Amino acid sequence: MGIFYTIQSANREFSVPIMNNVLKEVEHYWVIPRSNYEAYSKAGAKNILLVDGELPMKSKQLNISLEFAFDRNQYCVTMDDDYISSNVLDLQNNKKKSKYIEMTQVVDELYYFLDNSNHYLAGVPSNTNPFYANNSISKKGMITGQFMVHKPQEKVRFDETLACLEDFDYVINHHITYGGLDKHNRFLINYHMINRGKFLKNNGVGGYDLNIRKEQNLLCTIDYISKKWNNPNLIIEYCGFGKSLHKKVKWSKLKTTI
Repeated sequence: MGIFYTIQSANREFSVPIMNNVLKEVEHYWVIPRSNYEAYSKAGAKNILLVDGELPMKSKQLNISLEFAFDRNQYCVTMDDDYISSNVLDLQNNKKKSKYIEMTQVVDELYYFLDNSNHYLAGVPSNTNPFYANNSISKKGMITGQFMVHKPQEKVRFDETLACLEDFDYVINHHITYGGLDKHNRFLINYHMINRGKFLKNNGVGGYDLNIRKEQNLLCTIDYISKKWNNPNLIIEYCGFGKSLHKKVKWSKLKTTI
């Protein structure tokens, strides 16, 4: 069973040469709005999957990626277009450090363990500080939506009505439907959206637009997700814009109420 690499992007053709270099050793596909085809092609995108519709369309892009891979009985890697670095925990004299690792090596490890797991989704925490990393693989909890590895399955897809928090909803669905996921806590994968202090991707350019992440829209999405699942263990705590929502979620008990 092979691995199908995809990058979800929109109106950010300048990211093509960067991501092409990150994934230079593997075939990968750009999943973009149809209107972006010419710009991305000129920028060097060789394999392109076109998506019809209007922005925001992140959930739709992700679902098209999954269907394309799963129809071919392949694992699917989904990732954002604003990768910074990939590192792994490195213990030196009992001190936690980190060292560089190729992104494809991270994928290979997640693939190996997921292939021998009873779960269908693998990823990493949003943490980029080695102090908080460890060598465990958690079976519950939240993973970053910027990078995921998906094993073929039929039941769980991204909710295309969501303009934000689509990754949060998707992870919830995997816990309820399949009892969890595989979260590899030793990898430190840095994307611009994680490290907000260095670069703010939300500048009105691309599929992840500021206009869809205003506080009121975020609160409406939280309300929608809460009502959708109607699960007493799904405790979503809003502590301010940009803050974690899932600290009080009882991940291990989500499945037990369905």
